[in-house]
Amino acid sequence: MQLLQLLDERVYRYNGIDSSSIRTEIMEEISNSNIYTIGTYLKTFRNPDEALKNIKEKGIKYSYQEGKRQIDKMLNIIRVMYIKIKQNSINVQNYTYDATIIGGIQGFLKIYDPDFKAQERIRL
Repeated sequence: MQLLQLLDERVYRYNGIDSSSIRTEIMEEISNSNIYTIGTYLKTFRNPDEALKNIKEKGIKYSYQEGKRQIDKMLNIIRVMYIKIKQNSINVQNYTYDATIIGGIQGFLKIYDPDFKAQERIRL
């Protein structure tokens, strides 16, 4: 039930006050994002029993918020690393190098949406 309530809140945030309807594919994406975000937090526990105990005591919304906090932290690390890479990049006049190292990271930071498509992955 808590997952459905969280989905309802996230869908409302996605739509704002414009409409109460949403395409099934979008709702599935938001649901997958919620589950991925919760899972990010639950993976910090040593074993599944501890994770389950935490969900029972603090609820799904708390796990979502903590997972979101971790994802935001990872994004900040990526931003700092990106700045360092740009400052220390080698000037080799190579399109592939520039497109991958500079453009790829910059593009990821522009399009990654941790609120509604967190499952699109961050790996450090």
